[in-house]
Order: sequence, then C-alpha cells, then structure tokens
Amino acid sequence: MQLVAFSSSIVYSALVVVMVMAATGTGTGSGGLSVVQATTLVDDILTTVSSTSLSSSDFVHWMAEHFHFQEEQENEDEKKKTVVYGQSAVAAAVPLQFFTWMQEHSKSYETKEETHQRLQIWNTNDAFIAAHNTQHPAPSYTLGHNHFSDLTHEEYRQLNKLGPYSPGLMTPVVRQEQQQQQHHKEQEGRKQHRLRRSIDMDSDTGTAADIPAELDWVQQGAIVPVKNQGLCGSCWAFSAIVAIEGAHYLDTGNLTSLSEQELVDCDTTDLGCGGGLMDNAFLFDENSTGICSEQDYPYVMHRHWLQGCLSQNEDGCTPVNHTRVESFYDVDNTVEALVAAIAQQPVSVAIEADQQTFQFYKSGVYDDPACGDTLDHGVAAVGYGTLTTAAATPTSVTLSLATDDDDDSNNGNGKDYFKVRNSWGASWGDNGYILMSRSVKHNVNGTCGILGFASVPKLRDDYD
Repeated sequence: MQLVAFSSSIVYSALVVVMVMAATGTGTGSGGLSVVQATTLVDDILTTVSSTSLSSSDFVHWMAEHFHFQEEQENEDEKKKTVVYGQSAVAAAVPLQFFTWMQEHSKSYETKEETHQRLQIWNTNDAFIAAHNTQHPAPSYTLGHNHFSDLTHEEYRQLNKLGPYSPGLMTPVVRQEQQQQQHHKEQEGRKQHRLRRSIDMDSDTGTAADIPAELDWVQQGAIVPVKNQGLCGSCWAFSAIVAIEGAHYLDTGNLTSLSEQELVDCDTTDLGCGGGLMDNAFLFDENSTGICSEQDYPYVMHRHWLQGCLSQNEDGCTPVNHTRVESFYDVDNTVEALVAAIAQQPVSVAIEADQQTFQFYKSGVYDDPACGDTLDHGVAAVGYGTLTTAAATPTSVTLSLATDDDDDSNNGNGKDYFKVRNSWGASWGDNGYILMSRSVKHNVNGTCGILGFASVPKLRDDYD
C-alpha cells in the first residue's frame, strides 16, 4: 500500500480528526463514522495535497486491521459497517504518527503481530522523548524520532554493537588504565601504549591566542556528506577516513570522498565489521600507497571475503594522490588540546554511544552525565563553538576554553561544545551530527569520554 507524506500540520490534523470521529462515534447519527464516510473524508484531504492516485480505503482498513479497530454492522437492513475504536480518542493519533514515521523511514513489517509490536515500542520511545523534552528547566539538548524509533534500547545497542555488544574499540590494558588511574597518571599510562607521540599544544598548534573562538570544518568545505555504516561495525574506518579526507582537503583544496571499504577489506590488523581502531587504520595507510576513492571502491557493509583487498589487485582501484599517512599523533586528554587539534584539522575520536539519550539525540548540546567513558564508537570531531541558550545556534564569542576544574561548559555566553560527525546517516541526530558538551564536570575524559582517545593523521608531502 502507498501513502503520500502529509505536507502540513493542517492536513495531518485533519486526518487525526477523521480517526477521532471514527473512534468516538461522531459525525453520523447512528453510532459512528462508517468505513465509506471515513474513506471519503480521507480522499478529500489527500487530494488537496497530492495528484497521486491513492487508495484511502486501504488506509482505513489497514488501521482497522492493525490497531484494534472492530467492524460492526450499523444497520442490518442496509448491511453497512462502521468502524469503532476501542481506545480513547487521543490514542487515535498515535497510529497515524507511527504510520507517518513508517513512510518517512521506508519501514515495513512482515506480519500484523510484528507491526503491532513495533508500534508499542515506538510509542514507548515517543513517551521517553516527550518526557525528556518537557523537563523544567529545559535540558540543553532535545530528543527526536529517527530510524531507531522502532527498536528497544537493547536492540539499538545490539544493532550498533555498543555497550555489552561492543567488540571493543580500545585495547583492554588501556581501558583498564583509564578506569583505575587519576587524570595525570592516565596520560602517562596511555603514552606507554599509544602508537605515536602526543600533540603538544604550544609547539604543534600554537598558543590559545592563535586559536579561533569557533570553527566548523563542515562550513569550511572540508567534510563530505554524512555517510551510513549500516549493519557493520566499521565506525573506526569511517572515523579514520573523515580525518584523512579533511587532511587531504586542507593540503590540496580538493574534497574527495575516500573508501571506508578499503580499510574494512585491506586492514588486516583490524577486524572489518567486527571492530577496530583508528590508530591501526592510520598505521595501515602509512604502510600503503594511499586510499582509493569511494567511487572506485564503494562501501558494501561487509568484508569481501572472496574478492579480498581490491586495491591490491592488478585491476583494482588507484589510490587518490596525497592520501598516504606519513605519521599520526595522539591528542592529550584535555579540552584545550582537543580544541587546538580541531583548529588544525578534523580529528578522529572515540566515545561511548550506548545511552538511550544518545539513541534519540536531535539538537542542542548533549551533556548526559550518565554517558561514561567505556568507549565503543568511533566518530570524528569536526568543529567547536558555543551554543547560546536563547538563539540555540552557534555564535561567535570570546574564546573561553574549559579547564579540568570547571564545573561545566557554560562560559557565561552559552554552552561550549565539540561538533561531532557520526556515521549513522543524516536521519540520526542533527542531520547526522551531534554537539557534545566540552564539560569535564562529570568525567575527566569529557562527555562520553571524547577526550580519551583522539588522534590525527599527517599526510606525506609527496603526491605520488
């Protein structure tokens, strides 16, 4: 069955009215709106917003079949049937919202039972979203529906290999050190196990006075459109590729979408869809001849076990000039160091992403204190700035970097954030991005551990 998307709140409200009339028995003189009458009303509404031929009777009967409508005879003589809804009039709007969401995200289910089950999960998530967004005082970020809305929190974590389902983004020894040591000891411990030297803010990136108050590499043209890793635990590859793409753009002025699939297939140190490390990806590229373009080596959401590594075949892809890593650098575990690194180029970072608030993040500065530093997801930090409470949009302010002693990221002008690019498609978050608080109040490793495992690649000077 086909349905057009509702083009305005008026049209949507009108359709709700039709269902409420059917639910409450209004609109006719004998107990309810009939199927024929409901069909006629829906037809009238939809023809005002679409010239597409549409079977609204399918819609009415679909609602009756899936959402507890019961058909009863209205008049024995005329043998007409009415549609009577067994729940409250308010509940009539819920299936319509769910059905609209299904159309928007191209969702379909094989059985009536599964459809009803997903509706119940969607409704539970809808209540969770509404409860968060209506808090007083208002939270610094909002939640909203996305393509995960028909999943339980456990299903979301399992699908994205997060929390207990994570294959592990970091080595156990480093993760154990993060949990057991104090902040200054953690830095020393990581240096013993990380693969390259750390960035020193003064010598490598300049002083704080040289760092702009805000920066957005997306607006600067250094970031390709948001991608979707799909049903593959390849977040590490997407994170590393964003950093390499950004470095390539800044060196050459050419924005080229590079191949995550090459890392999934060819980087044997990592585990393809089973997880990996951005540092390992940089090390692979350091020992390769560069990365092929996504066009020449497209993403398929799985490792090519039979084909193998395409870039190593004689008739395989040709690496894009100036995409070979010369070395890569770890960023110190401070807000200042990460801001300084982002000011130079996009940075690969790791975060914890298994919270339900993260599942439904929509806008604003994310600062859930429950989001810890058990890192299970690779993303990319592509900017920073300050979000004002009134305007709710990034604004230029005097640079005020948070320190380890700050209670939160509020500098008096708004809430300081890192802009992070995810790899779950543009329907998640704010068009595929999330603004994460720069506060260290709840976690010395930053919001969701964003400070704990940041690294940046430097590309070779030669272009061959």
